[in-house]
Amino acid sequence: MDRSDLDLVVSIARTGSVTAAAEALSVAQPAASRRLRQLERSVGTVLFTRGRHGARMTPAGALLAERASRILDSWIDLERDLAGAAAGQLGTVRIGTLPTLGSDVLPTALATLRRDHPEVLLALHTSGDPAQLLDDVANGHADVAVVALPGRLPRELRVAHEGRQHFVVVLPADHRLAARATISRKALIGEPAVSVPSPEGLRQVLDDLFVGLTGPLNGPINGPVARPTIAIETPERELLLPLVIAGLGYALVPAVFAAQRAGTGVVVRPIRPQVSRPVGVVVRRGSTGALIDAALNAMADLQW
Repeated sequence: MDRSDLDLVVSIARTGSVTAAAEALSVAQPAASRRLRQLERSVGTVLFTRGRHGARMTPAGALLAERASRILDSWIDLERDLAGAAAGQLGTVRIGTLPTLGSDVLPTALATLRRDHPEVLLALHTSGDPAQLLDDVANGHADVAVVALPGRLPRELRVAHEGRQHFVVVLPADHRLAARATISRKALIGEPAVSVPSPEGLRQVLDDLFVGLTGPLNGPINGPVARPTIAIETPERELLLPLVIAGLGYALVPAVFAAQRAGTGVVVRPIRPQVSRPVGVVVRRGSTGALIDAALNAMADLQW
């Protein structure tokens, strides 16, 4: 039994005649009659009683016609949905992103994608671990990653769009460094900091800020390598600025993050020399299709 058999049964049920059904399906009447006899032999029962006044459904024929009608409706829906998916109008785009990029950079691009493709579902996953986000794309668990770029990208991945994410220092308004126009890296040695925990990306940027500097180690022992002095850790990035306002220490955050959230009680200062990291939109090599292309097009002009 195939789709042509189902089409024939439903057409006979609707028209009440093998001849009329054959005409509706644009097939010859003898061919339609042969197909019906073959179908009846395959199912082992009579589906229609034929006579001078047309074809009448048997109970088995009525059952098959009702089920076949539902199957054909689902088939049509499936074909439509597949065509929509091929055209980039239906389906799901799975996007992994760093939290700061997801909240500060992606929303406008996602709104554009949703506006142009209203039937597309956007499944957004955030993680502070850039390596995990890249692994998700490489392993097929995500379609796109918006992430800090490593020095070397896995061979199976490619960068579709790239830019740089710049960082600033946010200080309590009454901090002793708040009056300075810029903050040197060395000036932050020994100053209490609020941060996300290791190994998240923001913490790595903070740790890297002290690379090459000398000063006191955390703890009672002095040594040649400086480290950030962590006053408090939190996995919630939205808590960083409230903790700064409370006077617990400074925070190193993306410039866009600070511009969108900093208000009274804090000052935002650039770092000297400037601190930034490469970021980009990453997909798997060979990953194509209208839906992925639409997502990449929407992210072409991200304001990092």
